[in-house]
Amino acid sequence: MSIELVWKKSDCTVEFLGLTIHAAPMEYPPFTYQAIIEEQDTNLLLSEQKTLIDPGKPAWYFANMLEGEATHPLGTVIIKGKYPNRLLAVVHDIECTPTCEAYSIQQAWKNVMQTIEDNHITALATPLLGSVHGKLSITNSLELMCEGLQQNLPICLEKIWLVLPKDGSCDCLTKLKIYNGI
Repeated sequence: MSIELVWKKSDCTVEFLGLTIHAAPMEYPPFTYQAIIEEQDTNLLLSEQKTLIDPGKPAWYFANMLEGEATHPLGTVIIKGKYPNRLLAVVHDIECTPTCEAYSIQQAWKNVMQTIEDNHITALATPLLGSVHGKLSITNSLELMCEGLQQNLPICLEKIWLVLPKDGSCDCLTKLKIYNGI
């Protein structure tokens, strides 16, 4: 006898500021999105792997090449790719401890909202910033997301997919409902 597990999308949805927010793991996207946010650091090293193309050059050459690349200020949002756009939210400085602070996430959310407005994005996928590569609690990250939405919500944004970690549940929406006063 086998048991098939099905993700119950209807149990993981909440309305917030006129937005529909769905919580689901990466394997079960609730809708097609136009942009996805990725947590990133000032050197863009966390998610993207740098490929060293010419193995004939000495190691010091590559070390200098990586060190010489421009760093991005905390809170910056960089657009990469299309269909969907990848919004790289710079919220970590790997040279600091802790690598991620609330102020960098607040600034990133402000810049994400501006990017959404500028690009007329209606559907967004996002993890809870600061909790992917950082140690920010889900509750704190959720509060920062809600503050960012309340302060800068673009008119064009209709729905958000809150991408849950592999072992995550949509319990965070209970916290969102409480935060929303439901």
